[in-house]
Amino acid sequence: MTPLRLVYVLHIFPKLSETFVAGELAELRRRGVELRILSLLPPREVLQHEIIRRAGLTELTTYDVSKFADVIREFKPHLLHAHFATEATAKARELSKLTGVPYTFTAHGYDIHRKPPADFRDRALLARAVVTVSDANADYIAHQFQVPRDHLRVIPCGVNTDEFAPAALPIAVADNPALWLVCVARHVAVKNLGLLLDACAELRRRGVEFRCAMIGDGPLGDELLAKRDELKLQSLVTLPGALDQAEVLKWWQRAAVGVLSSQNEGMPVCLMEAAACGVPVVAPSVGGIPELVQDGVTGLLTKANDLNSLATALQRLLCDSDLRIRLGQAARRRAEQSFSVHQQVTKLMELWAAIDGNSCLSRPHSDERGNAVISPESLMFKEPSQRVIPVSDPFNAAIDVELPTVVAAIDPALAAAELKRHLPRVSGEGRLKLKAIRVVRHKPGKRCVVEYDLKTKRPGQVDEEVTIIGKIRSRRSGNEGFRQQEMVWNAGFAADSADGISVPEPVGVISEFKMWCQRKVAGHVSTDLLTGGNGVGVARRIADAIHKLHRANLPTDKTHTMADELRILRECFNKLSAQKPEWIGRLAKLRVGCEEHGLSLPARPVCGIHRDFYSSQVIVDGSRLWLIDFDCFCLGDPGLDIGNFIGHVTEQALREMGNADALRDVELAMEDRFVELSGEQVRPSVRVYSTLTLARHVYLSAQFPERRHTTERLMELCEQRLGLHSVSP
Repeated sequence: MTPLRLVYVLHIFPKLSETFVAGELAELRRRGVELRILSLLPPREVLQHEIIRRAGLTELTTYDVSKFADVIREFKPHLLHAHFATEATAKARELSKLTGVPYTFTAHGYDIHRKPPADFRDRALLARAVVTVSDANADYIAHQFQVPRDHLRVIPCGVNTDEFAPAALPIAVADNPALWLVCVARHVAVKNLGLLLDACAELRRRGVEFRCAMIGDGPLGDELLAKRDELKLQSLVTLPGALDQAEVLKWWQRAAVGVLSSQNEGMPVCLMEAAACGVPVVAPSVGGIPELVQDGVTGLLTKANDLNSLATALQRLLCDSDLRIRLGQAARRRAEQSFSVHQQVTKLMELWAAIDGNSCLSRPHSDERGNAVISPESLMFKEPSQRVIPVSDPFNAAIDVELPTVVAAIDPALAAAELKRHLPRVSGEGRLKLKAIRVVRHKPGKRCVVEYDLKTKRPGQVDEEVTIIGKIRSRRSGNEGFRQQEMVWNAGFAADSADGISVPEPVGVISEFKMWCQRKVAGHVSTDLLTGGNGVGVARRIADAIHKLHRANLPTDKTHTMADELRILRECFNKLSAQKPEWIGRLAKLRVGCEEHGLSLPARPVCGIHRDFYSSQVIVDGSRLWLIDFDCFCLGDPGLDIGNFIGHVTEQALREMGNADALRDVELAMEDRFVELSGEQVRPSVRVYSTLTLARHVYLSAQFPERRHTTERLMELCEQRLGLHSVSP
């Protein structure tokens, strides 16, 4: 299978105002797509965004127009793609005719409404597809240029919502407490920035306290400076010029309100950046803006070129902090759901995967809910003769740039060969047949778990069907995880251990995938069993199992102290404070209470502990218990494991039964059995770590819509345990 190869044809690259192009290219490269960039002109600015350097995009760029066709013939791309319907698309069309490589292009705003090429329709119809950034654009193209609507694909540009995010703590600007309006826009006529200056003067007249930053440059820069001075706004309005992405991010993170005053727009990326940072915006209802800004939900829409409408909307947000917070939080959620660069590039690759041609690129499929799912075949070009084995990747883990080996690990041909070569414990001297591949767990940027259904044929033996679990972790080779599991397995935790307490058998490392593998075991996760009729018995048995691990006292270089536990909790509370500013005071008191509670615990002897022990880490198969997932194994206080487990049980009781004490008998049975085995001196540790685990769940519950109804109740529970007076948010 050959990785997707694309050539981008651009007018000027890199260009400071076209961050969306750089972000798109960087995301494609992170996904393993091979790229070349053909730029008709060299960059005009010395300043460049850091993402250009990080992604190594300059090294992929050719500026000699006479060599463009040679680059394409040597590189053998599957597609050409251009941005803007003007010069770049004209060149892509010409190169497509010369080389026979099909092209697509993205139309944005000025190239549709103000300066469209005279032969726009011809360029569009000769392209395999035309992308544009808003439905408003698509409707206009279909009507104005008579391009069939089904030849157009609406794919908004996107922003990196991991980088563009609310600041953990407010960012101050020169000790000035005023609320900041931030506008990121080129200083050109269509942006109508003179109207924004008039609005600033009007806000001053109305007595509204604010500052305004107008970030950008362009031919009207001097004119805008002169108008600012004429209106005597020097103390209120700053024009810092064009800034790189890192500096723009800082401005969005300190902004109270984002603003545009444009006469027309496609789908402005600056408003996506604001939304991603949790900043509500005021913008005119023109072009694609109403598709981006939901009036009264994520921001406020105004009449185009209307001073009173603009000033009144800005005043409303500046003077109503509750409204700003509500709209900003909704804007952040919408940015994550609809305007991330990850989703944008996924949609582009889905489009390219659906284009028939010489590339033999297979099409994406849909899951049972009708959502498009990109399989590795959708991301890779393949020969039609290859045998197809079912592959399920509902998480789209194959496009996780931090886990680049996942694509190979779920490629059927590669997986079958490597499983046979590296797992002799499974195949022996017989044959191994791969039946199916499933990605069953994925934490973006962190880890991925893949299941392989296999059938083994050994001479003189009955065919065996077995499932192997492969684990990939970011920046790990797989060797450490395998050695860890094998050490536990050999310490009395084998599948046939007499006490019925085991770990799954480690069966090998596939270095090419940076993956280690174990057998999948039968049984039921203990979560549901703890709520059943024998919950107390299961709890006591789990205490036996974790005590056995502690008693083995296996060596490890990793440690986890109370300071580490409190650091993690502090990070969680900082993130939640950024998400819920109205809870900052309450969370600060809770954090201090947790720190005092944790530091009150005397130091205790350490041993090898699981460190991530809760009900999903125990599988029950009759009388046998299987302990799983030793990724966090380290030296630490043994009370942490049982305390963490009990904290999870309390949270489960509150979430599923509406009563934090509903499983109290299970919790006491587990605690008492563990103390019986380990000594009374561990009880304080169990109880402290149980409370700290509940406090961590305050943050965790807020991250999942289906759990948010428990967040305040968890806070109240922690406050009660710590002897704090509950404070209304």
